[in-house]
Amino acid sequence: MAEKDPQSKARVASLEEEIAKKMKEDPDFAAKVEKLVDEVQQGGRKITFDQRGQTVHGPQTNIGGNVSGTVLSGTFSGPVNTDKSSKAGYNAQRT
Repeated sequence: MAEKDPQSKARVASLEEEIAKKMKEDPDFAAKVEKLVDEVQQGGRKITFDQRGQTVHGPQTNIGGNVSGTVLSGTFSGPVNTDKSSKAGYNAQRT
């Protein structure tokens, strides 16, 4: 039911109430929640993709951190237009 309107003020208030109750009852849970809130307020946590021992079937691209600019991944069989500002575009294929 929450999936239909996750931003509902009543649902958010109910969830906040339940979390507050759980935090009063469980000090370990409270400490974990407080740590997560602190991390979010300080800009979040750093995410690392550890792919050692991973078996991949098919193409896969993992991007972590702050990425800006164009990211190309995969197999290309022709020119790739990466310049959205001009009609002529930019040909990523090297000659």
